Amino acid sequence: AINKLRDQLRYYAVIDIRSQKFLITKNDIVIAHRLNDVNVGDELNLNRVLELGSKDYTIKGQPFVSESFYSIKATVLEQPK
Repeated sequence: AINKLRDQLRYYAVIDIRSQKFLITKNDIVIAHRLNDVNVGDELNLNRVLELGSKDYTIKGQPFVSESFYSIKATVLEQPK
């Protein structure tokens, strides 16, 4: 199933950041609550993925999808007060 998902042109992930769920795609900007212990420019590994999917396929975690299926990274752009 993961190979069929990788062959899709567009896909998404539903991730969990501090108990908030976000539906993300490539190059999205996510606005989340302030994160402690991170600085502007830090790269984060988003490893709490609830679901991976595309138009034709979906992989749901129980509760999270195995990290061997994906690599999702994010860069901190700003830390508002």
